[in-house]
Amino acid sequence: YSRFKTDKNFSSGIFFFFYTIWMEESVKRKIANEVFVYANENKIRGMITVSEDLGIGKIGLIGVDILSRGKQIGSKLIDFTKNYFNKRGLNKMEVVTQLANQNACAFYKHVGFSIAKSENIYHLWFWICSNFLIFLFYFVKK
Repeated sequence: YSRFKTDKNFSSGIFFFFYTIWMEESVKRKIANEVFVYANENKIRGMITVSEDLGIGKIGLIGVDILSRGKQIGSKLIDFTKNYFNKRGLNKMEVVTQLANQNACAFYKHVGFSIAKSENIYHLWFWICSNFLIFLFYFVKK
């Protein structure tokens, strides 16, 4: 689930391209401090990317293999991340998701998160000749 996937102006290929770059840049530690994985039977079953900003621990991405869901892997990744941040002296942790992503919201509530703030994020598209996309701009309304 992603706002990039639900925006009909993005092709599905672009959506996967964005997430591939996000993961690659996280693994290279350009946009994440660490990438933790949960593995069993020599297979990665789940992952979480984490970073730190102004004394706050942040989750970038979390995912669990579809065949491994319902086995508490996501909760274990969150618990591991909480311990990681606590050892680094951080006592606050944030994650961003869409309210429309009900599964993610229920999961985050289940593992102890609460809503700190709500924002509307819009994609503003500019078109040339009504066929070619030239620019994508994000703005936030609080």
